[in-house]
Amino acid sequence: MAVNLVWSQATLLSGGLESCPTPLAEKCVGGMASVSAVMREHRTRSGERSLYVPEVDRHSPFVQMHPSGWNVNRAVVNDRFGWSFFVAPPSLLSDPRDLTLLRTHD
Repeated sequence: MAVNLVWSQATLLSGGLESCPTPLAEKCVGGMASVSAVMREHRTRSGERSLYVPEVDRHSPFVQMHPSGWNVNRAVVNDRFGWSFFVAPPSLLSDPRDLTLLRTHD
């Protein structure tokens, strides 16, 4: 059984969270929902599974304007999409922001 490793620096959102039913949908122009749609479509066509490794979104307007700041990554990645983890650069640990909400409660 093949497993594809998918690494992405896609932003959290591109339109609504539900606006990407297939990779070729007009509303599916980017964001993590688009990456997820491509992975679903690939699995449907090939039967191969994929492991998605999203990177923390630090720079998009959505993250910058959200009251939770970078912590909104956990809300979208873990709570909405159900992905267990994401990666962040080591420099994130030296930032003076409150990042306690990025951690899971496990």
